[in-house]
Amino acid sequence: MWKRLTLLSTVTLTVVLSLFPAGYSGAGPAQPRRGGTLTVSVDADAATLNPFVFRFNVERNVLTNIYETFANYDLKTFDLANTGALESWQVSTNGLTYTLRLWPDMKFQDGSAATAEDAKWSLEKAAQPTSARTAAWTVERSG
Repeated sequence: MWKRLTLLSTVTLTVVLSLFPAGYSGAGPAQPRRGGTLTVSVDADAATLNPFVFRFNVERNVLTNIYETFANYDLKTFDLANTGALESWQVSTNGLTYTLRLWPDMKFQDGSAATAEDAKWSLEKAAQPTSARTAAWTVERSG
């Protein structure tokens, strides 16, 4: 009985102590600051950095930190939100024409401007049958 109680107490104490980071002062959260380096680890190597053909969660997690989406969902309402590369979009009344407007200052990582031609290339690439991981392929095939 005492061995079980001692073991239970030891496990409980270990779990409680593991919840607090080393050096925890209890003073509350630190104020955020800009700049610096964020180092993140992943549990496996990404087999590809091609956003059109990735297969595994580890690749998705890396890709979402490299590439920008056209639009995102508002996590509270699940409505489309213009927090991605698109400043705005319009859909024609018959649903056949989409007008996408990029943010005017959108740039690639090398500093060059992202253009409508770049967006068109991405959408056309996503619609190809070999790009099976993209929603555009799913929409095109099911429509």
